[in-house]
Amino acid sequence: HDNGITASHLLFGGKQAVVDKAAGLFTVLLIARGSAEPLVESVAPKVLDGVYVAPAAVAQVIERRNKPVKSANVSTARVVVCVGRGVDGREQLDHCCALAQAMGGVVGCSRPVTEGSGALMPGEEYIGSTGIAIKPDVYIGVGVSGQTQHTMGMIDSKRVVVINKNSDAPFFRKCDYGIVGNMDDIVPAITAALMGAKNS
Repeated sequence: HDNGITASHLLFGGKQAVVDKAAGLFTVLLIARGSAEPLVESVAPKVLDGVYVAPAAVAQVIERRNKPVKSANVSTARVVVCVGRGVDGREQLDHCCALAQAMGGVVGCSRPVTEGSGALMPGEEYIGSTGIAIKPDVYIGVGVSGQTQHTMGMIDSKRVVVINKNSDAPFFRKCDYGIVGNMDDIVPAITAALMGAKNS
C-alpha cells in the first residue's frame, strides 16, 4: 500500500544521498537527534489494540544501575568542544572541559573516544553520522582527524576551529580556522586568554 511518505538519508558515510518511498501499510521513521527541527504542531498517534503474548522465557534482574545524569545537552549547545582520538587521557580531557567552560559551552566527542575499555566518554555523547547531529555557533575539534563519519554530524556548525598536531589531518581542509600544534600547550593557553579577557 502506498502511503505517500518519502524520506531522504545518506549512504557510504555521507557520500551519497538517496530518497526512499514507503511501500508498506505501516512506516517507522528513525530521525537522528539534532538533525531536524521539531514540528510546530504535533499529530495525535493512532492507538491500535493488540494481543499480549507471554514471553517463552522470563527475564531475571541481576543488578540495577542508575544512568549518569548529563550536565548539558550537546545537541543543542551553542558552543561545543569536541575531543577526538588525539586526546589521550583524563588530563587532556580536563583541559578541553576547562576550555568549554570558559566559552560557556559543553564537551562532545568523536566515536573512537567512546569505544574500548579506556573510553573517556559515554557512547551516547559522540557526534557523527551514526551518533548525534549538532548545529552550534562554534565547534572546536581537538585531536579530531575529520573523517566523513564524524563531520556529517557537525556539518551545519557556523564556525569550525580545528586543533591538531598532525598538519595532514583531513579536518584542516574543512575548517574555518586551524591550529597545528600540541594541544597540551594550545588548549590551556586559549583557556587562560579567555579567562583573562573575562577578568579584565
